[in-house]
Amino acid sequence: MNKLTRIITLPFEYLLIMIFGIVKIYQQILSSLFELLSNFRYLAYKIKNLELQISSRLKHQSNQSLIKNQFQTDDGKFISLEMRKKILTSSIKYTMSKDKKQCINDLSKFFDDGHYGNYDSLIDALKKLDLNYGLSLYDSIITNLVIPSFIKSDIKLWEDIAFTVSENDSRDEALYIELPNEGSIEDLAIESVQLRALKKIALESSFSSSLKLRLLYENTRFKHGYGGASKRFGNWVHMLHKDTNHFLSLATLLEKSIHKTKNNLDVELFTRQIFYCLVMAADTELSIRFSKPIKEFIKKENAIPPFDDRMSEFSKFLSGKHPPTLAGVGRALNVIKDEKFHPKSELSRLIHLFIEDSYYLDSERIFSGQFIDYLFRIGVLRGTIMHPSNLNEDDMFDAIDFLTNYNAKGHFYYHVGIDFV
Repeated sequence: MNKLTRIITLPFEYLLIMIFGIVKIYQQILSSLFELLSNFRYLAYKIKNLELQISSRLKHQSNQSLIKNQFQTDDGKFISLEMRKKILTSSIKYTMSKDKKQCINDLSKFFDDGHYGNYDSLIDALKKLDLNYGLSLYDSIITNLVIPSFIKSDIKLWEDIAFTVSENDSRDEALYIELPNEGSIEDLAIESVQLRALKKIALESSFSSSLKLRLLYENTRFKHGYGGASKRFGNWVHMLHKDTNHFLSLATLLEKSIHKTKNNLDVELFTRQIFYCLVMAADTELSIRFSKPIKEFIKKENAIPPFDDRMSEFSKFLSGKHPPTLAGVGRALNVIKDEKFHPKSELSRLIHLFIEDSYYLDSERIFSGQFIDYLFRIGVLRGTIMHPSNLNEDDMFDAIDFLTNYNAKGHFYYHVGIDFV
């Protein structure tokens, strides 16, 4: 009976296998055809010098119908997608004092006059500029090996100074003076036969051993940050802290992957990773430009103020805890923005005083309702990204506009004064 059943069903099994094979071949042919046609369309965009532009979320009127290439979001707003003539992103306009502008002109002329690489002449020039402008250039560049932010606005001048110092200063630290380079990505193609074999067997071994293998061979590479974000966003990212730049660079590397993936799980993985990097970049820069300088300012000028429950994260930070989160900074700004002339706590008074004395923080920008609201929203988004919950596309669209404005700096970096150098 079993043999008879087998004889009857066998042709159907072969038929199903053949049908399945034909369907797979058909799908592959169709996919290849679509890929070929898409390449022709892509070339047409390139020839016409077009680029993709997707708008921010706009209010949708009740009597307004969606037109071609418009998409409606969950809360009723709409986004438009269009191809436009490519416009070169204008370089950021830096705001600086007349003394700093003149200092840059004087230093540029110094190198143009043939002093490139002349360390002793550079030292003399910096001392003279300090007498003229009082900018402490010698202490910053020669003593501390730190390039001032206003000099970083001129990439060529920055490179000339850094090269002259690194090539002539006898200290080992001078070899690592910050440069406006793009970093380097190490090629993993040249690996030993043993490592290649271990990588193959790792995915068939325990999960923990698989991860530990990667860490064992990456433990030194993780220590070298990649700083290639300027290729995607522009030279303004050199004004950011190197850790901020590193997170933005990771986001641009992941961006390339998200358009090449073939399944929804990879899309979710890369999406969460990209937004995590964008949020961490903002969190890092806010800490560097706001939270940590406030702590140094308070410790230098005063005793630690009494604990303020309204700004608990800041009070804990002053006592040695972690820096406040994005939402923590938002809560502090929301509390003290109306207390400029009548602060209700010593901490509130000191934060106001720091902002007023800072050359790069503007009170109208830092206390704006939009900025504070977005700090809360980005903080919530980070929690969503890090937990197994559904991603809110509306929040992500808004976060993109807040953190990256096309290829330029987003509203966030404007509000923390990245253009004041």
